[in-house]
Amino acid sequence: MTPKTIQLAGVPCPLYPIALGTAEYGSQISQDDAFRLLDAYVDGGGNVLDTAHVYGAWDRNGVNGGYGNSEAVLGRWLESRGCRDQMVIGTKGGHPDFATCETGLTRLTVQRQLRECLDRLKTEAVDIYWFHRDNREIPAIEILDWLREPLRAGQIRSIGCSHWRPDRLQEAQDAAAKLGMPPIQTSQIRWCLALPNHTTANGKFGEQLLMDDDTWRYHVKTGLAVIAYNAQAGGLFAQECAAIALSDPTFPKPDLARSFGNPTTESRRQAARTTAAALGCSINQVALAWLLHQPFPTVALVGPKTVDQVHDSLRAAHVSLDENQFAALSARVEREVTVGASS
Repeated sequence: MTPKTIQLAGVPCPLYPIALGTAEYGSQISQDDAFRLLDAYVDGGGNVLDTAHVYGAWDRNGVNGGYGNSEAVLGRWLESRGCRDQMVIGTKGGHPDFATCETGLTRLTVQRQLRECLDRLKTEAVDIYWFHRDNREIPAIEILDWLREPLRAGQIRSIGCSHWRPDRLQEAQDAAAKLGMPPIQTSQIRWCLALPNHTTANGKFGEQLLMDDDTWRYHVKTGLAVIAYNAQAGGLFAQECAAIALSDPTFPKPDLARSFGNPTTESRRQAARTTAAALGCSINQVALAWLLHQPFPTVALVGPKTVDQVHDSLRAAHVSLDENQFAALSARVEREVTVGASS
């Protein structure tokens, strides 16, 4: 199967369907190890790198002293490999301050963060710039206007939203049209084959959204592309976890058991095991292939820690599911998800 790429208006390169998450680069993952992962990813055909202005803020001992650890590593790698023109670089701004939780969604903050992102990444433009959070008290037309000049100046090639609800995504689309700007082309949201026990998490940095029925239907209706982060459910479909029931006391990742422990997730894990055996691939690849089989454009964002994991994830782009397999993976035992839980 030939991987199905996605072409965004204004972005020179089509997006490979498996994107590489780099949040821990320069912090938990050293620069040398990050370079090895990046080289393996590109050698395997990948070209989409996901980062954010806030990535690394938790580690002042990182390569950039905190904020921008990830972007600094990517900038050094891009410069050393001379491959900027072959890559799709996405970064995010507007996240609340990591120390004070003060909002990052202001004109001055977003524009300052964009300048810092470009400097760290050693590039004149980012291919996708996501608003990292939403603030429903600010009209979408005001938020989008903050990026009108950077778009005109060629510093941004496309705009996306992360953790925006469907009504706000539509408000943003309508606002872009009124402002004479290109439409929002991508939405980044937490989504994986496992069914989470909650569809929102209200933490100290504001609301984090997970894919729910209303959001899924909005993407079916509009065809808006989804960049699905946490696509591997934190390792739930890795070999070490795949054969152990979430309810088993020996399950190696109890946090995942608490987040995804429900009958539908167990049913889908069993369907993934059956499908993987039939196709001769890994369970992880089946879980990622399910995301890529959706009725609207999707890119699965992965966070491998080893070169072998990079190779395994990339092979998911070559896995083809038939409709029976997709239906079995999508089935629900019952509806367990609750809304508005705290984390």
